[in-house]
Amino acid sequence: MIKIFKIFEIVWLLIAIMGAVMSVYKISTVGIDEAYMFIAMMVAGGISYVLRRRRRISYEKEG
Repeated sequence: MIKIFKIFEIVWLLIAIMGAVMSVYKISTVGIDEAYMFIAMMVAGGISYVLRRRRRISYEKEG
């Protein structure tokens, strides 16, 4: 079960990184008006990563 938590962590981290890369790209090419969706994706991915990581760590401590 811990492996699936690690996989979810990695997936959310990748989503946050992809959102960051795409938002920087959109801001540099089109402007900030087109980048809001990718900024939101980056924030949501980062928050989900942190929450999943905390859940996995607490699950590992419980045994």
